[in-house]
Formats: sequence, structure tokens, C-alpha cells
Amino acid sequence: GRPDIKIEEDGIYITIPIEEGPQYRFGQVKMEGDFIKPEEELRALLTSKEGDVYSRERVRADVLALRELYNNEGYAFPDIDPSQDTNNEELRVNINYHVQKNNIIRFERINVGGNIKTRDKVVRRELAVYEQGLFSAKGLRKSSQNLQRLDFFENVDINTSQGSSEDKLVLQIDVTEKKTGNLAVGAGFSSNEGVVASFEIQERNFMGYGQRLALSGQIGGKSNQFSIKLTEPWLFDIPLETSVGLFKLEREYDDFTKDSWGGSLSGKYPLYRAWDIDVWGTYQFESADVTDVDEDASVIIRDQVGHHTTSAVTVGLRRDTRNRVFLTTEGSDNWISVEYAGGPLGGSSGFIKYIYNSGWYFPFKWDTSFFSRGRIGYIQESEGEELLLYEKFFLGGLNNLRGFQVRKVSPRDPITGDRIGGDKFVFFNFEFRFPIIKEAAIYGVTFYDMGNVYPDDESYDFTNLRHAVGAGIRWYSPLGPLRLEWGYNLAPESDESSSVWDFTIGYGF
Repeated sequence: GRPDIKIEEDGIYITIPIEEGPQYRFGQVKMEGDFIKPEEELRALLTSKEGDVYSRERVRADVLALRELYNNEGYAFPDIDPSQDTNNEELRVNINYHVQKNNIIRFERINVGGNIKTRDKVVRRELAVYEQGLFSAKGLRKSSQNLQRLDFFENVDINTSQGSSEDKLVLQIDVTEKKTGNLAVGAGFSSNEGVVASFEIQERNFMGYGQRLALSGQIGGKSNQFSIKLTEPWLFDIPLETSVGLFKLEREYDDFTKDSWGGSLSGKYPLYRAWDIDVWGTYQFESADVTDVDEDASVIIRDQVGHHTTSAVTVGLRRDTRNRVFLTTEGSDNWISVEYAGGPLGGSSGFIKYIYNSGWYFPFKWDTSFFSRGRIGYIQESEGEELLLYEKFFLGGLNNLRGFQVRKVSPRDPITGDRIGGDKFVFFNFEFRFPIIKEAAIYGVTFYDMGNVYPDDESYDFTNLRHAVGAGIRWYSPLGPLRLEWGYNLAPESDESSSVWDFTIGYGF
């Protein structure tokens, strides 16, 4: 109706009268034209149903869904015309979707621009569309996602233009490269561990070939470790990601010292790229010496003194659909692994270890998001072989149970009280993430963690979990990713701290 306007001392008041009128419903919903699939499959995409309350948004959603289907079959420019016939007597709106598929479109040429360091083939091998291949809107989105997840580029722009004929398009991919070198440093402090400093020098796009080269180390009052690792994501020009690494580790635990070295060879292959499912495997060899065991330590710990070797193969399946690795807002990360050691592989340790992980990210309003993760594991000692103490499960620390110091959640020896690890564990993380200064990529996080480790004579007990809450800050700073988090132990034991701070930071160059 006509607005009623009043001018008062404190402002102008506008009243707009609204008369709803009668409520209309969908009448007949028909389809006609060029069908590239059986009509039943096309109609299954429609949200406009006879008898439902009429909605323009539903009609618009139907048009987009039909266009998406045709786009993914190579028809880049289909005409979807929803003609409407209104019956004012019956208060019905009849819809007839006229579909004209038009020409099937192919990519005549794919051009790559903006890459100075990165080789063309590194970009092209991540594409889900191909020269002379059919147009696919889904393939273009997947290509953009793959390039973003490389973490080589600040921006990825994908555009199309007319080719040499009406049924051909030219695909233009322009990227803006960013720094792919990283010097990460971290520091932490606890009453048991003292000061610990860590570093990692990494180049994620070595020589522009997409290879990753990393040198890392950790130096502290109770531990020193160093490693070097080279990863080739496309061995022999097929998507077989292969890594080779060497490591040296010396760690002083509460009741013994472990000094070890070893190496690993691993591979990963996309089992089903359309669903982001990868299969992977790793062989690792470790040679370790256990010394400096306290005289009053648990018998289980004293039995570990001496030289040990572990030769193990791990295989697993993973589906990772996260939109990015740091400050993730949507997607999921699910994987399962089985590790076999000993037997025909040799070594002095024999076991089978199973781990399952499931993490999910849910975007909310105002750029907030919710994250939930659960992980469960079980290790079984092989018959006639030894299960070493350091192969068992322990929890605590920034990556599982915050509010607890590293490896401080564990079953204890009933006589000495020493932590001796368990053969099964479970933990859950729940986080709410929110922007503090979005433009500067500074986000806050609140979390609730719970979990526990169980000995071989106990079953999983979800009523007997350790709990912690806390908060922190995540910042994708010019120096690299930063995490500062504080966890509060809701029920500390007599020798545990009531709260723990964890801090990591990186530097890009």
C-alpha cells in the first residue's frame, strides 16, 4: 500500500501497510525439451512439488540445479525457462520447465598465466578438466579447490572466453604466487618438560616442481630430535606422492632415555579422485637404545633397557575435503590406518596397531565455524614377540588433549605410579572458532577436549574420560601460522598441573 510518512522532532517515521493477499500453491509441475537423462532423474532434482506453498526461491533453485546438471555434461550454456501459469480461482501456479541444451562445449585450449616460479605442469596436473575435454562446472570448481590447496598461490582466477568456434571455449587460469618457504619456530614451557624450542625449515615448492623439502629439529632440556624429508607429489608424472626421510631422536623420559635413528619411505595414490579418497603406505625402520632407567622404576620400564629395532609397514585410507589446512572452515578429514611390525619384516618389536580418525568442520553465521574430531586406537602385541613401551599409547599436548602435558595421560604401574602407556585410547575435540580481526586473519577459539588411555586388562570406558576446557588465538601472521592456546584440566591428579600453555609460530620467506 501507500506509505504513511510522519515527520517528528526525533526523526522521520515511515509506515508501509502490507496486505498479504491469498496464499498460492504449486499446481502442475511439468518438464519438456531436450532431456539428456531420463525424466525421472531430472524431476528428482526439483524442489517445486505439487501442493506445496509456492516459492520463487524454489523455482530459482530448480533452474540452478538443472543448469548444473547440464553444465557437468558438457552443455555450458543451456536455456532453462520456467514458464508460469497462474490460476487465481484455485490459487495455483502451474510450472513448466522448458529445457534447451544448446551446443555441447569443449575446452579448445587451457592457458596458464601469472606463474613465475611454478612450472606449468604443476598447475595443469591439478586440473579436473582437460584440453579437448567436455565443459564441466563441477570440474572447474574442483580444479580451483585443488590449486588453492597446494598453498602455492594467494589467488587463483579461472575465466573462460570464446574459442575458434561456437562449441569451443578457451580456459584461462591466472595465479598469483606467494612465498612457499617457511621457517617455523615454536617454544613451550611446563614444570616437567622445562623450556623446549623447535624449528622447521621447509620449501613447499622446491625449484618450482611442487616438491617439498623439510628440515626440522627440536631442542630442549629433555629431548633433541632432527629430521630431513623430501616429498615428490607426482612420481613418474603420475599422482603417486612419494616421500623419503631420515631422523635422529634422543629423548629423556621420566624413568628412562631413548636414543634412536631411522628412516622411512612412503607413498600415496588417489584411489578415487572424485571423492578425494587416497590410499597410502609407509615403511619405517628404527634403531633405538634405552638407557638411564631409574632403579626404582616400574619393572615394565626396567625390562626395556637395551637395544631395540622396529621394522614396520603402515597402510591406510584417507578422505580429506578441507578447504584449507590452517583456519579451516568447512570440509572433513577422515582416515584409518593399520601398522604391522615384526614377523617377516624383522626387528625386535612385533605388533599390529589400528587407528581411526574423523574430523568435521561446519561453517556458521558471521564467519564462525565449529570443529569436532574423534580418534580411537588399539594396539595388539604379536604372539611370541615384544611390544615396546614407547610403541604404546599416551595422550596429552597441543594435538590431542590440551590442558595436559605431553604424554601425561596414561595408565600407571599400580606399585610405582609410573606412566606405562596403554593398548587402547580414545579422545574427542570440540572447538568453536570466531573472527577477532578477520582482515588480519586473527581468529579466536574455545575448546572442550576429553579422552583417556586404557591398559590391556580394561575395555574402552567412555564414562571414565579426562576433561579439559580452554581458549586460544589462531593467526595466519606475516611470520606464518601462529597458535597460542591455554587449557584447563577440569580434574587434575595430584602430580598434574591445573593448566597448560601451548605456543607455536612460523616464519615465511
